[in-house]
Amino acid sequence: MFKKIIIKFWPGIIITIVIFAFFYRLFIPHLSFYTTPDYGRSDAVSLSIANKFYYSKELKENRIPIWNPDIGTGYPTLAEGQTAVFFIPNLIMFRVLSFALAYNLTLVLSLLLAGWGIYLFTRSLGLSKHAAIYAGTIFPLGGFFIFHVQHHNLIQTASLTPWLFWQIEEFLKSKKLKNLLIFSLILSQQFMAGFPQITLYTLIALALYLGLKHLFEKSKPVKIYIAVTLAIILGILIAAVQIIPSYEFLQNSSKNSDPKQILEQFPYVTKNLLQFFDPFILGSPKNGSYPRWIPGKWGIFWESQGYLGILPLVLATAIIIAVSIKKLKVRPKIYIFAYLLFVTLILSLGKESPTHVLYSIPPLSFFRVPSRFLLISQFSLVILAAYFVDKIKNQLFVFAIITISILNLYIRTTNYNPLEKASDVLEYPQTAAFLKTQEIENIIPIGSMSDWNEIFLKHGWENNLDYYKEARNYSDQNSNLIYGVKNAFAYESMQTKRYSTKNSILLSGTTLKNNTILLSDPASKVINSDNVSHIITTKELLNPDFEKIFESQAKDITYKIYKNKKDLQKYFLTGNFLVAKNIPQIVSAINSDTIDPQKGVILEEDPGQIFENTDNYQISELVNKPTHQKLQIRSQESALLVVNESYYPGWIAKIDGNKTKILPANINSRAIVIPTGNHVIEFIYESKTIAYSAALSVFALLITLVAILKIGKYKIES
Repeated sequence: MFKKIIIKFWPGIIITIVIFAFFYRLFIPHLSFYTTPDYGRSDAVSLSIANKFYYSKELKENRIPIWNPDIGTGYPTLAEGQTAVFFIPNLIMFRVLSFALAYNLTLVLSLLLAGWGIYLFTRSLGLSKHAAIYAGTIFPLGGFFIFHVQHHNLIQTASLTPWLFWQIEEFLKSKKLKNLLIFSLILSQQFMAGFPQITLYTLIALALYLGLKHLFEKSKPVKIYIAVTLAIILGILIAAVQIIPSYEFLQNSSKNSDPKQILEQFPYVTKNLLQFFDPFILGSPKNGSYPRWIPGKWGIFWESQGYLGILPLVLATAIIIAVSIKKLKVRPKIYIFAYLLFVTLILSLGKESPTHVLYSIPPLSFFRVPSRFLLISQFSLVILAAYFVDKIKNQLFVFAIITISILNLYIRTTNYNPLEKASDVLEYPQTAAFLKTQEIENIIPIGSMSDWNEIFLKHGWENNLDYYKEARNYSDQNSNLIYGVKNAFAYESMQTKRYSTKNSILLSGTTLKNNTILLSDPASKVINSDNVSHIITTKELLNPDFEKIFESQAKDITYKIYKNKKDLQKYFLTGNFLVAKNIPQIVSAINSDTIDPQKGVILEEDPGQIFENTDNYQISELVNKPTHQKLQIRSQESALLVVNESYYPGWIAKIDGNKTKILPANINSRAIVIPTGNHVIEFIYESKTIAYSAALSVFALLITLVAILKIGKYKIES
């Protein structure tokens, strides 16, 4: 039995062994995490590990994490997408396994999926097993993946790109509906993996692939195009539970779709093409030698990588030259992938490319960093190299090529990403451990990015990892999720317009000078209305409303905690309100002394009645869950109940079981009108968008599964 498995699956086993050899240090001698620093923070810790930590915790409590109250005064986790809530490997592993093991296994599984997927695709193209093994080992170990391991959801999304190509190729050969239906299922999972830009770029690459096949192989594609288009639509419908809430979030977000910003924020310039020859030819962030990111002029190291090694470049170039000189049977296929490589490189160049105008058109205008087309460039380059390997008859020579290519990638890339024991990363830093002994509401860090970048840009992390470990004392967004504290800030990948507007008042009113912090009056109002009880910083906070209560015992830098002396209230009643018709008017009111958002409320519409100011009330919190708060309120006057949590579509309010309208308050809080007397108040995140899109996804999934069983064998004749 075992022998039969080895004989049948030996190529997949070899790919698996090679990939685990690259990543064994994640598991042996103890579980470890990649904690690669980025600009301002580590995306590994503050985004990937933090979000998945919260996700794992919620799953183990039998909750689907659609809303997170612990960041940004409330945040739509499902809609934001990067947690990859409905990606099947995540649902299984983070529910069943310990967090650290699940995190590392899902990362390595993604690389295995990328390797297995391109193996199957190259076999479908007619390449030998040895050539397919070459592709299956080199592709997932190339620069796009290795230098992006801190972006867990990007890796998961990219891993399914070869599988989509495989099913399309299988469909083109068999014309069976089954392949298109499986394509739809894989596409839906790629959407749910949480990086829609990669999915969009994959679909564009597939469209180019089909067009090039028509051009070079003289196929008659009309019915094929229609069938593939319908399969894409079906995949989108299956993924509706992710796509539609994400689109709703996009409509409510501050995300800028200005083509100039998309093209210039993280540019990929012609000089970056040298990194195909050596990933560190222009320097390395590891030792601070890579040029500093300058929007419009210079991009970021990990967004400029498609490195595979010199040998794949030589092999790919050789096969292109060979078919150009001599008419070989594989010439059309070589030209297809050569053009796919060329076009995606042109698209990656963004503003330096003649195709830059495309980024002003939706959906390309939704996403920054055009250089992520390098995934397809790397994919095409590997396949071209595999075609050359396929032509080699000497098996010893093939083995030598595979071995040299793997060793080259191992030597050049494996020591780039720093590793830390998982238990050390998950251990509470001194500040968080102290805060767990205190009564706290929200915290905010001030000065974390400037401190971090000063070290990161000059020295990188080589021989300097201790600083980045100590910097976790900031509990920066979203790393606070790991350390059990609530942060009024949230990771800035995508934010609501309301959050961004309120946050801009705070940031513009915060002055860092000579190792001190000054807060303007409007900034203080925002801090209080966001229920910020503590500030973490390395500087001296010069504000009479805050007192220093803690200093860390760090090696080089002292982290301080300042406590807010104000009487903060997550919920409060008031009769004092001001109506401002739009956000600029509200900002103006906060910047003036017209009203204090901690005691009164700025509304965007008239509540329709006048209230007496009341201090005679009682509020008891009966239920406090991420998507459900229940209060008992006793008041001798009708008043406005203000809840200092995010205003967002999908929240409903009930008074004694009857729905009542939620009013946007103080830019990003909620308010409702409370009548006199004793009442039970509920706030429930009951998003119709999520409910309807989930129903659509389930319906589309059932249709797809039934279709696979009933009509999967049917063929579409061209």
